[in-house]
Amino acid sequence: MGRQHRLDAELSVLFGRSVLAQAKQVRLEALEIDAELVAEGARQLRQAGGQPVRQRAIVQAMDEDTALVLCKWILEPDMGQQLHNRSVL
Repeated sequence: MGRQHRLDAELSVLFGRSVLAQAKQVRLEALEIDAELVAEGARQLRQAGGQPVRQRAIVQAMDEDTALVLCKWILEPDMGQQLHNRSVL
């Protein structure tokens, strides 16, 4: 199984297939983004590393746009700069 396939499988379990599919297609400009919420979500997921049930609960507690942006960020780590640029505008 390739790296991208493994990542897709993990993200599908964590965020759900629908969010993963949307994250692959959506443009940042189409979303309401609170960069602080996305960063906090990422921090919480890292802290809950190795605890998939806890990580899923963290994602389920997020609003839809935050979860979608976080999923996209994991898929496309280089988009972090775009996210930062939007938060300072």
